[in-house]
Amino acid sequence: MLGASLTSVLEYFETALLRNGCVSTRPSLGGAIQTRVKYSLVQSHNRRKEKKKAWMTEQKSRLTTQNATQVLQALLPHLEAPGAIDSEAPVSQCHRYLLNRMDQLNYQDALNKNLPIGSGEIESAHRYVVQKRLKLAGAWWEIQNAEHMLALRIN
Repeated sequence: MLGASLTSVLEYFETALLRNGCVSTRPSLGGAIQTRVKYSLVQSHNRRKEKKKAWMTEQKSRLTTQNATQVLQALLPHLEAPGAIDSEAPVSQCHRYLLNRMDQLNYQDALNKNLPIGSGEIESAHRYVVQKRLKLAGAWWEIQNAEHMLALRIN
């Protein structure tokens, strides 16, 4: 129901009141009731948003302080059903990704060495290096030669 617009939620609420005999006319909820319902829905939505943001901040902090195991534990209650396909199970995908890379989650050491921990800089450099090395005026490459040139530059 959160994905629905506030108007449709209010209409649903009004219909439920009518069905249960709480209101006798259809025109609309009284202004005070409608305002209270809107306020309650907005407050509830904001609280959920704040909780999600706080949860994410806590998990990021755990990852950067060598507590990836706690992140995995925090994900457990949110895992989808075991038979769910990957495209419909983002939490399971995340859990599996972290579990398979526990030895690569040494963010604290990287931060201590002033190394970047985001993938943006790395992926940007990867594109830059490949293009700088291979995209030369008038140059063309056979696949085998290009792979050797990349190996020289990247490794």
